[in-house]
Amino acid sequence: MDQIKVSVVIPVYNVERYLGECLDSVLTQSLDAIEVVCVDDGSSDSSAQILRDYAGRDPRVVNIFQENSGQSAARNAGTAAARGEYVLYLDSDDLLLPGALAQLCEKALADDLDILYFDATSFCADESCRSKADIYKDFYQRKHEYPGVWTGSDLMKAMFANNEYIVSPCLQLARREYLTRQGCGFYHGIIHEDNLYTFNAMLHAPRCGYLHATCYSRRVRPESIMTQKVSPRHVKGYFTCYLEMRDLLRRSRYADDQELWDLVYCVLRNTRTEFLQLCEEGGDVDDLTGYEREAFMAEVADWAIALWNQKQPLYKRAARSLRERGLAGSVKKAFEKVSRRPGKKEEKQEQSCP
Repeated sequence: MDQIKVSVVIPVYNVERYLGECLDSVLTQSLDAIEVVCVDDGSSDSSAQILRDYAGRDPRVVNIFQENSGQSAARNAGTAAARGEYVLYLDSDDLLLPGALAQLCEKALADDLDILYFDATSFCADESCRSKADIYKDFYQRKHEYPGVWTGSDLMKAMFANNEYIVSPCLQLARREYLTRQGCGFYHGIIHEDNLYTFNAMLHAPRCGYLHATCYSRRVRPESIMTQKVSPRHVKGYFTCYLEMRDLLRRSRYADDQELWDLVYCVLRNTRTEFLQLCEEGGDVDDLTGYEREAFMAEVADWAIALWNQKQPLYKRAARSLRERGLAGSVKKAFEKVSRRPGKKEEKQEQSCP
């Protein structure tokens, strides 16, 4: 086989219904110089056997079997084992469209890119999630062009300004050497980890580009994270990403870039949205216990201080609120009040968050 151009990394967990179709969409690509690194994350169905069958028929399939550790750990294990010049992440219930890898590889190599971004379409697995699939119908389709080569930070800001910043790592072709050098891995033990991964990958990337082409097909299904009911895991995931992104930006040469801070605060706003929905649906708010709840409240207070610039009065109000409403009630009330940053136009405030 020629030198491996692209390693397609696929985390696998109990997807026997979809796995064969996913693998076929990769192995029938016109670009032959690929490997397919499949990481079975302790599946209890027939997924592992399906992987063994495919590896027996096609030497490009490389299998890794591990105890259940989560999607982040599976992606990290696949990246560590990859040998290709570029890496593309594919979820095991999704599909690559015909000719996608050849088109992406040609563009990335021609422009000597560290990361190449592209678009996707979506479809529903069955009628039970039709309404959710309609929401995502155009979600992964950008309307603007981003020609030429950009630094990652500039491309991130341009896409965010156009409400086209998409955090899915599956819609990125990344140079493996760059990911290793920059330490771009996935945070273990949380969901919504894509927010942190993409922010870290883009922040310092010297050469990024965008291909205005639909190369990926995302399956919306009832069991996926996209369609799950909000739980404390969703709140914790967004909040952990916010804390990590905040620290990354503080340590970077872009620490004073307000546009990048707007993006980081957007993830905190997502935390607020998930928390309020959890409260409205009667979720187990008390599951946010100990230091996590304390840190959560402290961040809300810090953000509110930055927004309102009323440090002493706010602390007094926060203390009174804690006495009268308790911690969960105080966080809910704070989130209801802190709805936007001052000095921003309304259309900017209402921008949807990644």
